[in-house]
Amino acid sequence: MTRSPRCAFCGEEVYTRSAWRVGQDWFCSQSCFQKYEAWRSGRSQLAPRPVTTPQASTGRRPERESRAGLLRPRTILVAGAILGGLALLAWFKPSLHHGAAAAKAVNEVGALPRQVPRVDSGWLLAAINARHRHIGRQPLTADRAASLLAQQQSSRMADAGRLFVIPNRDLEPFANGGTVEEHEFHYEGGSLPHTRAYVFADMMRRKGLRRDSLSGRFNRVGIGVTRRPPSLWVTLIFIRA
Repeated sequence: MTRSPRCAFCGEEVYTRSAWRVGQDWFCSQSCFQKYEAWRSGRSQLAPRPVTTPQASTGRRPERESRAGLLRPRTILVAGAILGGLALLAWFKPSLHHGAAAAKAVNEVGALPRQVPRVDSGWLLAAINARHRHIGRQPLTADRAASLLAQQQSSRMADAGRLFVIPNRDLEPFANGGTVEEHEFHYEGGSLPHTRAYVFADMMRRKGLRRDSLSGRFNRVGIGVTRRPPSLWVTLIFIRA
């Protein structure tokens, strides 16, 4: 009879429908995989449980162990569980805010494709205006010329593989008789899938971009988005006309 594979971290039997396989190793859950990677990289002292092969029964009843002999293993297990819990808490703490630590651990293995959510300029404008309505401000209007320049800038950054600002000579027409501010944003996808709302929240954590998006100083905006997995390149041009 074929035996089920066992998890490389906890040693439990793995059900292939919900299992993770990385190389020759099997994992019963994503949690065990992340703990295994943390142990391999030295971020956690919680080591994998050795996989044991069940032994055939001999037909004889095992000798009853004394109560004194059982106390010592129980004490060790309790202490190990406490130390393991503290190590896991220390490892998961950064991911409570943005989830990047878990995604980075999976990316280091390189076994899964890196994913980028589908985001376009129309969706971003709707998300920004939803924030405006929530705080009682007038929504921004899309500026066609600024959107074309923003899209061109996003494509150029994707080609170069880095962020850089728009030349002043290209922004001067929008500054005549008003105010203009630009912002560039880069998102790199990971093996753990994220939603468009997650990317938007990450973008709004940039102080300058958040300030200009919600301050009420501007009434028009140009948005350009270039999606080239595993990266997303975004340019926003805010205008006060």
